[in-house]
Amino acid sequence: MPDPYELPGLHIPKLLGRSAVLAGLVRDLAERETPDHISVVAPRYFGKSVLIQALAQRFTAPGSHYRVVINWDLRHNTPETDRAFQIALAKALDRCLLEIGNDSYHDYLQDTEGDPAGTISDVVDSLAAEEMRILILLDDFDRLASQPQISKNLWDYLRSLAQKNHLRFVLSSRRRLRECIPSRDGRTSDFWNNFTNVVTLRPFSSSDLDEFLAPIREAGFSVDPSSKQAILDWTGGIPVLAARLCGDIFACPPARIDRPLVESRVE
Repeated sequence: MPDPYELPGLHIPKLLGRSAVLAGLVRDLAERETPDHISVVAPRYFGKSVLIQALAQRFTAPGSHYRVVINWDLRHNTPETDRAFQIALAKALDRCLLEIGNDSYHDYLQDTEGDPAGTISDVVDSLAAEEMRILILLDDFDRLASQPQISKNLWDYLRSLAQKNHLRFVLSSRRRLRECIPSRDGRTSDFWNNFTNVVTLRPFSSSDLDEFLAPIREAGFSVDPSSKQAILDWTGGIPVLAARLCGDIFACPPARIDRPLVESRVE
């Protein structure tokens, strides 16, 4: 059986231990009469990217509330200017449309010489007329926000997109959104006012750990209640540390997991 406790690296691990948070996000994005724009905030290694990926998978499934889902990891090839961001967003929108068999806007969205901001707005409005909802996930938003040449104009442009009823944003960051913006002018944009729904990821609780340990139980291990508290004590409930410890335990032959066994893996 493959190790379910993959550490961050080339691939984003599978979501474990955050099902209640994921369900809340799905509810707020798809089950409310007026869905929210959402900000996900947590320190590094608390599972923001894992959660964003799980959300993208949930909404790209057949029958989803959203027809177009842009999942953009801003850690890689981060745009350095307003225009570079708009061109990249146009191309990301084009890729998502091509994946669902819609090439009607391909030539417009691939045009890097014209007005990408206007093109995106026009295409988004056309998709609205076709009753196609759009979800834009911007993971590690801090990387974009910290670029010195990104201006208030971009944030105001994104606000114009956020005002469209059929389009929603989810942004993940290490700090609250306004705190990510280095310029005082950028912090005055009304874009940030859309994100009244702030989801803060905290260390795993005991109930989170029950779910996190499910693969170990399924592999034939017997889990003593004392082991849960030991894992929390040694990792502080930080997901990446819990994954490292549980991965070490998972590599053992199926056995009874108790506090002494947990402590033997961390000494």
